[in-house]
Amino acid sequence: MAEPGSAPAIVVFEDRSDCRWLAWLKPGFRHCYCLIRAERGWILLDPLLQDLRLAWLDLPEEIDPVEYYIHTGRIVLSGWTREFPRSSLRARPITCVEVVKRALGLGGRSAWTPYQLHSLLLREGWTRHAA
Repeated sequence: MAEPGSAPAIVVFEDRSDCRWLAWLKPGFRHCYCLIRAERGWILLDPLLQDLRLAWLDLPEEIDPVEYYIHTGRIVLSGWTREFPRSSLRARPITCVEVVKRALGLGGRSAWTPYQLHSLLLREGWTRHAA
């Protein structure tokens, strides 16, 4: 259920075979990023190893980003952002999971890997979309 001030969001999970040191992570859950719905379009937040990709996606209404990412073989969850609880702010390593959690307002929740984030979001009521 959406809270006041929240926004629709999508979290995308994928493999990253180009980075060997991620091989220990569960296949399909080696990287994550998110899209947050803005007044017009989507904001893409993709925390990469070497930089932070931030893009404005002004997509036509007939293009559904959930369907696009599913079609490209990724695992997709949809839900709502929430206000970030400042009392839960802790120093943690800056990873794709930590950046996505903070963007969604889940910074205090315990999840270190993309798969743990996936499980956390499902427990929080997010919807998993499958091909």
